[in-house]
Amino acid sequence: MINVKYTIHAAAVAMIWGGCCAFPVSLGAAEAFTWAVDNSSVSLLNAGKPVWQFQYGASLPKPMFHPLALPDGTVLTWDRPLDHPWHHALWFSWKYLNRANYWEEGRGIKTEAAGFTEWRNVSVKRGEGFSALIGMELAYHEPGRPPVLTEVREIRVSTPKQGHYHLDWTMTFIAQDEDVDLNRTPIVGQENGEPFGGYAGLSVRFARDFGDWQQVSTKGRIQLDPSVPFHAEAGADGIDFSGAIAGQEAGIALLDCPTNLNAPTPWYTVMNPQKHFGFVQAAVIYYRPYVLKARQSVTLRYRVVVHAGRWSAEELRSARKKYLKEVEKTK
Repeated sequence: MINVKYTIHAAAVAMIWGGCCAFPVSLGAAEAFTWAVDNSSVSLLNAGKPVWQFQYGASLPKPMFHPLALPDGTVLTWDRPLDHPWHHALWFSWKYLNRANYWEEGRGIKTEAAGFTEWRNVSVKRGEGFSALIGMELAYHEPGRPPVLTEVREIRVSTPKQGHYHLDWTMTFIAQDEDVDLNRTPIVGQENGEPFGGYAGLSVRFARDFGDWQQVSTKGRIQLDPSVPFHAEAGADGIDFSGAIAGQEAGIALLDCPTNLNAPTPWYTVMNPQKHFGFVQAAVIYYRPYVLKARQSVTLRYRVVVHAGRWSAEELRSARKKYLKEVEKTK
């Protein structure tokens, strides 16, 4: 394994966070937000309960958001479930890069070479109203070999308000000295295709107790066959996966950017209530692999919205229009 030194900007973090672990500020009678930070995570708390936590410790297989919760602290995500211990709540992962498996870390599959995701230069900046800007650099490589792909990642987390908040992901991937084959398990109808094939990308694994699921895309309500757990929604600019937990309804929406590779992005979902398996993903290479040429780059942008209640297709379309307006302002 390559010895990569991880440089966390401790001085910058100390300046941003004022050298303390938490700063209480009340935004209203029902909300008392505080920040909590250590050398491997940053959290936004509401009355002591996590609203979100970003984990980036060097020992983790991948950086992730967990828990991801409603502003009242109701947790919507699941990290390392027993059925898929490589699922990490809200996280990004490729499946295959030049045939090396970067998705199922630690399974020990003899026919596949394990791929490592590593990161450095993590920065966290606290903004007004308990927003945050997270930046980091990532590298993808096989054991004992130099990176085939690097990444510059930026995540902007909005102020929680009116029962929701969003996370804007911008990821720029740069191929190194060789072409990079971005690939996945083939889908049905392709050689060696599987019903569960096509996955790779920005993903959410929902909490064990999150049930009574519903899916809505920008095209309308998605009618699913309950006997088929896997679904791919094509031609939609966003998807909302909602359900019920702890006596209330909630959901997480994924919104696409029209400049993304293969836009509109295919949305990959799993609904298997017997296994408590709720999952949604921006499956950027669902239909076909993609070769990123040496020294070329590709940028992916998504908005993830955590919200109370169930969204209609109209609400999802409205949220997507708002996202696009804000993307234009940042260009």
